Amino acid sequence: MESLIDNLPIDLQRYIYDMVMEVRKPITVLSVDLKHDIESYSLFPHIVHNYRIMFNGVDHMGWVENAIINIMNDHRPIGLGELYFYIHQDLRRAFPGLTDEAIGRELIEGSHLHRLWRYMPPKKRVDLYLESCEHVF
Repeated sequence: MESLIDNLPIDLQRYIYDMVMEVRKPITVLSVDLKHDIESYSLFPHIVHNYRIMFNGVDHMGWVENAIINIMNDHRPIGLGELYFYIHQDLRRAFPGLTDEAIGRELIEGSHLHRLWRYMPPKKRVDLYLESCEHVF
């Protein structure tokens, strides 16, 4: 087959080469953000395992949720009341339609661990994983 192509004029050879390279070009299926989201989503069991080791299994899931809230809120406390109140955009996305005060009450009154994990940005998931590894190893 190569000899047939070699016998063709150079501009036709170039055209065939360009067409073959176009067909062989990888198709981008996932966006970069979606790829990072998929890659970081599976870190949850590892984080839970690290926190189980750190706290000897005593309410380690509560500590995991607190760590997620802390990282999602950029390491700033959520103060209830008029003195101090800060809710990061990441937490607002997890609770659409709620005011900042309502989000604060929701976080205090109930467990929303899996909801928070779903809405946690991939970079912050990786940060939480690395932070949990530091405390274990």
